[in-house]
Amino acid sequence: MPLLDLPKEIHHEILSHLDEIVDQIACAAAFPLWDSLLQTKALRSTRYSSDEYYRPGFPRIHRIIHDLASQVSCVVKSGTVECYRLRFQKGSWWDNPNLQDTWDISTCCFLDESLIKPAAEPDGGQSWKLDISTISPLSWSYPQTFEFTEATTVREFIDSSTGANINLEGYLEGEGLPLNTYQEIIVSNCRVFGGGRYGEQERHPQDADVIMTATVSLVRRSTKQYQEWMMTDRHLEATRKFT
Repeated sequence: MPLLDLPKEIHHEILSHLDEIVDQIACAAAFPLWDSLLQTKALRSTRYSSDEYYRPGFPRIHRIIHDLASQVSCVVKSGTVECYRLRFQKGSWWDNPNLQDTWDISTCCFLDESLIKPAAEPDGGQSWKLDISTISPLSWSYPQTFEFTEATTVREFIDSSTGANINLEGYLEGEGLPLNTYQEIIVSNCRVFGGGRYGEQERHPQDADVIMTATVSLVRRSTKQYQEWMMTDRHLEATRKFT
């Protein structure tokens, strides 16, 4: 019997055993049926951090940005996000961006899911704070606070964190590059302050309302080599056709 002819219940059972967010992304892209099933409430809940690590009542964070095995990044041109990526470290990836496994996840529906999942039924009025530190070749910024609710999506968080927080124009001008140069920005080092089993080891931010911190960094590489790699990057080929 062909795989796709199996009953939906069996497909759902198979997908329920996917522990890694990268495996769910791969399956969602493989078949429309799997994409649809992965959006059901039961399977969507598996994409949020486990309750066991946090104190009772603490909200859960989407694993697409809170996963040690991967990083979310985006490519920015002229202040606009051109595409979103999931990066996998491989070899000397910091020296050459094509020496890493990178998926274009721009159309992945997971980006449009809530950044946070409240422990109780959402009331529409609660909000949380996240501190974002920015590292660029020119400077390091003091953490800036990003306030969000259960309605804030992962995509909105990435867009906000790569906006005014990073001095991209200043870097490009300092390097003598045009403002429409492609640059890659990485969201990484996401730390959650949720108490739980590791609570006594946490050094909490000064603002007690901050439940998470993240670092947004602009990758610095040799300008000429970087642009050559970016121009041959297979994940930007489709984007360049429309720019």
